[in-house]
Amino acid sequence: SMWRARSTFLLHRLEASKKQMACLEISRQTQEQLLHPYYNNGNPLVDYLERGELEYFFCLLERFRRNLNSRQFSYVLNTPNVRSETCLSMAVALADPYLLAYLLECGADASARVKREAKDTILHLMAGREKGFALVETLLQCVNHDKGLQLLQTYN
Repeated sequence: SMWRARSTFLLHRLEASKKQMACLEISRQTQEQLLHPYYNNGNPLVDYLERGELEYFFCLLERFRRNLNSRQFSYVLNTPNVRSETCLSMAVALADPYLLAYLLECGADASARVKREAKDTILHLMAGREKGFALVETLLQCVNHDKGLQLLQTYN
């Protein structure tokens, strides 16, 4: 099904009462307020993940998904913050396969460079993690065959 990873993430990672509160708080803000940090090289989605506030992350991402066009949504999802961290790189740092699958399902760019100067991709980041293999497995399950091959070829 289309949103399987979303459901699994909801089930395994979010607390219902916290989610309710987070979504209420986010619903009180205007689109303009929610997008404002992006004008200053911020990414509030990454910030929420960094602080372990998965419920806020989820509610904000879902709000963006509903209200932005696909180009804008791709931008908020894939834009790095000032430290070059993205939602995807945070999922790897947190070693969270549920989050990783949900992000890929939302359209996170698995082939984006992780650090500004380096040629490192998300696979390079995973290779350095203790749960790296499980993450690579999740990644390859979530992308189509050609994309998977392409990612593996860039990893060397």
